[in-house]
Amino acid sequence: MQRFIQPMTRPRALNEKLSLLRFSYLCHRLPGLRWIGKNISPLWFFYWTRLAANLGFHLYPADRRRVRYLCQALEGHYRKAEVRQISRKNIAYRKWMIHLVNAWPNWVNRLADWVVLEGEDHLRAALAGGKGALLLSGHAFGFAAFVAPVLTQRGYQVYRTGRGRRVDQTTRWGNAEHYERWAYINYGEDCWNRAQALNEMRQALKANQIVHTSIRGFPHGDSRLQIDFCYKKFFLDHRLIRIIEIIQATVLPCFAICDIRGRLIVKIYPPVGPTGGEVMRVFGSLYARYLRETPEFTRIWRRVVQQQEGW
Repeated sequence: MQRFIQPMTRPRALNEKLSLLRFSYLCHRLPGLRWIGKNISPLWFFYWTRLAANLGFHLYPADRRRVRYLCQALEGHYRKAEVRQISRKNIAYRKWMIHLVNAWPNWVNRLADWVVLEGEDHLRAALAGGKGALLLSGHAFGFAAFVAPVLTQRGYQVYRTGRGRRVDQTTRWGNAEHYERWAYINYGEDCWNRAQALNEMRQALKANQIVHTSIRGFPHGDSRLQIDFCYKKFFLDHRLIRIIEIIQATVLPCFAICDIRGRLIVKIYPPVGPTGGEVMRVFGSLYARYLRETPEFTRIWRRVVQQQEGW
């Protein structure tokens, strides 16, 4: 088995090493050059990122390959000129995501320069009830990875759920001064891990803390969990919907995108009832609207076009 795994891991290891040569990494993480990142304006750097994305779309084959599934899914639903524009935005968004992660240690104390938090009053009202809050986002949509770090920096106790960390948080996000890590709940691959994660979520909400989770999509499912989508069918994960019903969590839809200046917009919506019907009526409609109006902010297109299970 090792003989077959090894060739698959070499390209990934090579890509990780090459990523260290990105300017965004060098100017934020390399000793001796971090002063560059500290003094660069986030809005100026986003302008540069958009310029690089536009050039990459025309000159860099790898960038065009990354958006081929997006183009395939949007074809026939958007005009050709719109698809090209969305593709360029998608490349810029992916580059900006990488840059913001690299920039976090330098920019963590400058959140006001590049982060806007909308709907915080909804979050405070939910926490005033004493039963915690479950923030719900679309899986692999927008800048959801920044919700927990941003809220933690604002003094909230936050848990982030997922299938497992790809890298150590300190390695990915840095170990900046005044940096506070958020807790991580891994729901794993088997029933035991999921039961354990469910208990951890219950305990966090019982302690009046915040749990942020993302819901996956599937090509098949219960018709009651289907959302409006431009490419074939899209069903939300029935297991997470059932978890919400079991723990009776206060659910607040949460989406994070960036504006035309590169500012990160984290928007929290009013709470919805902890039932499948209410989650679909409010969150499902919101998620479908975000996908329809800003398709450049999702990274699910390859799995969607290939109709893989779980995107």
